[in-house]
Amino acid sequence: MTAFVGATKLGAVNTPVHCFSFDDYERQFGGLAAMSEVSYAVRQFFANGGRDAIIVRIAKGRRPVKKRLVEGIHALDDEDLFNVLCLPGVADPVVYADAIAYCRTRRAFFIADAPAAIVKPDDMDSAHGVWNAPAGKGFTLAEVSGPAYALTDAENGKLSRRAINSIRTFPVHGSVAWGARTRAGDDQQSSEWKYIAVRRTALFIEESFYRGLKWAVFEPNAEPLWSQIRLMSETFLHGLFRQGAFQGRTPREAYFVKCDSNTTTQNDVDQGIVNVVIGFAPLKPAEFVVITIRQLTAKNDDP
Repeated sequence: MTAFVGATKLGAVNTPVHCFSFDDYERQFGGLAAMSEVSYAVRQFFANGGRDAIIVRIAKGRRPVKKRLVEGIHALDDEDLFNVLCLPGVADPVVYADAIAYCRTRRAFFIADAPAAIVKPDDMDSAHGVWNAPAGKGFTLAEVSGPAYALTDAENGKLSRRAINSIRTFPVHGSVAWGARTRAGDDQQSSEWKYIAVRRTALFIEESFYRGLKWAVFEPNAEPLWSQIRLMSETFLHGLFRQGAFQGRTPREAYFVKCDSNTTTQNDVDQGIVNVVIGFAPLKPAEFVVITIRQLTAKNDDP
């Protein structure tokens, strides 16, 4: 579920509204508008397979737009769940900082736009930039005419290593998202959250366990409870494993669950705390395919 925050033609202010098609959006918010980056983003969201969007219209007025945007973000407080937050057309560091902090508390993924002034690769050297990321030639973008700047392979490689995801156009395939890194994906950072798919998988698992373990709150904190938690957790993770969400040929190679006297000490029990430790082997994209060619000589061909 994706939340969009920004200016629209019409609609209630700072009130989350669910839309299940662009027709819904047009009825609630007045359709496309030149001053509304949100309107175009929402249309592309549904055109490219989106199903459920939450729209928050920010207030008009003389107050700084960044303050109105932050208010719009926090209008999502009463929403039970959203997975992705988009602020189309916004490239303000202050708003970004608040959006990132907010997404951390909600276990959501934040999508940031590059500043509108960025039109060439060199302009990005000082910019900050569920298990299958929707990028590459298998995910052609609908209703996109093409990027403003045509990147070469070398330029794209340079940007990718700086954690910048580009839009590229290829014959037959059309325009595609050619990158799947997070803001922490700069090669120099060596972050475990380098890739979008890995981060989203972790957020999905964390949120699923947070919701799925609420039944345990009033259970006696002892081995019978821990055993139930292990069984439930392993069943859930095995389901993901069978869908191809993890690396590994066997469940033992793909994930593990620990919930016992080693993870939950007597002090934890006294405080009413049960600790569950979960590990998984995430899928990672093959960003660069390296081909090594060795030429055989007549000598090499000898049996």
